[in-house]
Amino acid sequence: MEMLSYEIVVNLTKDIFVFAAMPAILVYVFGKYKEFKKKNEERISVLSALHAELSSLDMLICSREEQYLEFASEGNKHIFFPYISITLNYFSVFDNISSKFGLINNQDAIEQIIKCYIEVKGLFDDVKDLEYYAKRILTFPFEVDATQRYREVLINNYTQNLKNIVDFQLPMVKGLIKQSLQCIEEEKNKIKSKNTLRGFLFG
Repeated sequence: MEMLSYEIVVNLTKDIFVFAAMPAILVYVFGKYKEFKKKNEERISVLSALHAELSSLDMLICSREEQYLEFASEGNKHIFFPYISITLNYFSVFDNISSKFGLINNQDAIEQIIKCYIEVKGLFDDVKDLEYYAKRILTFPFEVDATQRYREVLINNYTQNLKNIVDFQLPMVKGLIKQSLQCIEEEKNKIKSKNTLRGFLFG
C-alpha cells in the first residue's frame, strides 16, 4: 500500500513538472518555428532577387541579340563598325547578396547561378572590347599608310570578337540563364512546400 502511494506521488510529481514546464516548452518551440519561417522567407527573398535580375539580363540580351546578328552579317566591315555601349552595372543584385548564398542551402543551385553570372559578365566584357576596337578603328583614317597595318589588326580583332559573341557566347549565355531561372524556381518551390509546421517538425 505504501509502495503504491509512493508511486502515485512520484507520478503525480512528474505530471506536475511536465505541466509546469509545458508553457516554456511551447514558447521555445514557437520561437524556433518563427526562426525557421524567417530563414525560409529570407532564402526565398534572395532567390527572388536573383531571378528578377537574371530575367532582366535575359530580356536585355535578347533585345540586343538581333542587332549583333545584323552587325555580323554586314557586307563591308571595313567601313561600318557598330557597337553597343554598356554604361551601367547590371549585376548590382548579385554583387550585394552574394554573401548570402549560403542561405540557399543547395550547393548545385549556387554553382549553377555563379557559373551563369560569370559567363554573362564575360559576354559583357567582350561587348566592351568590341566597343574599344570599333572606336580605335575609327581614329585611324584610311589614307594614312603608316597606320594601315595596325588598323587591319584592330579590324581583325573586331571581326573575331563579334563572331565569338554571335556564334558562341550569346547562345551559351541564353541557355545558362534559362537553366538558372528554372533552377531558382525549383528551389523556391521546394522551400515554400516545406515552409509549414509539418515541414518544421518533420523536415
